[in-house]
Order: sequence, then structure tokens, then C-alpha cells
Amino acid sequence: MAYSGPIAFAALLAAFIVSACAGGGTEEAPAPAPAIDFADPAMAVIKVRPSADGVTILEEKPTPITQPGPQRRVALLDPSGRVRGTYEAPAGSSIIDLAQHASGEVTVGLATAKAVTIVRLDRLAHPISQLALPLQ
Repeated sequence: MAYSGPIAFAALLAAFIVSACAGGGTEEAPAPAPAIDFADPAMAVIKVRPSADGVTILEEKPTPITQPGPQRRVALLDPSGRVRGTYEAPAGSSIIDLAQHASGEVTVGLATAKAVTIVRLDRLAHPISQLALPLQ
């Protein structure tokens, strides 16, 4: 399914904002993460980023094309592979991307048909701030 109009604009805007959050600061990049054995049979890992204290992953639940989606969540793992915290989008929103910061915090881009929202998560995946960008 191809998207157009407000949804496509929202996705592009959120991707730009999330990517702008990913660099340009004076923070040093974290050292490469050690190998972690992690599996969740109900989810597919689509993005992995090392963090200051483990690994951040973006997971997606495979769903039929007839169902709304994507159904994604962010999981923060400690160095041993145990889940420290998870974040799922509020009802009606979809996670479209994430950016891992050297501080250990994560910025998540959410999209709906009416707005793009940027959410900052702490090291336990709790929201600490957000910025909603309504579409006109």
C-alpha cells in the first residue's frame, strides 16, 4: 500500500527530526556492544543500536496486510540481554523510527493520520518529554 498526503508527509518529517537528533553533539559514541543472545518468537527485530548500558532494539510484530500496522515496540536490553524496559506506541499511533543517544536516552518518532510526535525515553523506556507536530 502506498501512502500519500498527510501520512507520507508525517513519516518524512518524523524521519528527518529523528535523524537530526542522532548526531552533531559533543557526546562520544558508545563502545560496540557485546554479543547478546535475544529472541522473541512473536516479534521480528528490525533495528539494533548499541547504547551506553546495553542495546536498544526496534521490534515489529508480523501482521497480515489486512490489519492496521505496523505494530512495533522499542525494547531496551542490558548487557546480559535482559529487558530493562519497553515502550509501545499509544493506541492509534505507530512507531516509525528511533534514535539512540550516547546518554542512553532514546528518541522515538510516532505517527498518526493527524500528527507526528517525537517522544524522548529515559534509560528504562519511560517517556520524559514529547513534542507533537500537528499536520494541517
